[in-house]
Amino acid sequence: PRLLSGEVLEALVVGARFRALDLRNACNLRDSHLIAISCRHSLQELATLDLGNCEYITDEGVASLLAACPSLTELALSGLPRLTGDPALLSPSVSSLERLSLSGSEGITDSAVSAVVKTCTRLQQLDLSRCAALSNAPFARITLANLGVLSLAYCP
Repeated sequence: PRLLSGEVLEALVVGARFRALDLRNACNLRDSHLIAISCRHSLQELATLDLGNCEYITDEGVASLLAACPSLTELALSGLPRLTGDPALLSPSVSSLERLSLSGSEGITDSAVSAVVKTCTRLQQLDLSRCAALSNAPFARITLANLGVLSLAYCP
């Protein structure tokens, strides 16, 4: 089968003014592609981004892309086995997030959740289902005033 390559993705975004970009299951997508896109192309209007199940994406690629997306309100990083959610990767642009899914990203830690909730002050929906590395600790110390939906299904 033919798969979306990073080079094709880079060509698609040239001059585009996407409001939404769904790259779920783009199994050839690598950090280097996300970094190249964020360095070369304007993603000023991108509001929705889904990188679900892109198995080779790490914190570095996500951080680079997030820094180029100041209008992002919805982000899906579900099923990313290499994602740790290192709090250092959170750029100021994520403060506009209203919906975030980290479902099935098993490397997500307590400190990452704490940092997300502190940084993403507009967050209304947070999906942490199947995040196996979480404990109760971050939920005891944080305020979820704006949060309307919290999914913790299948968490330990």
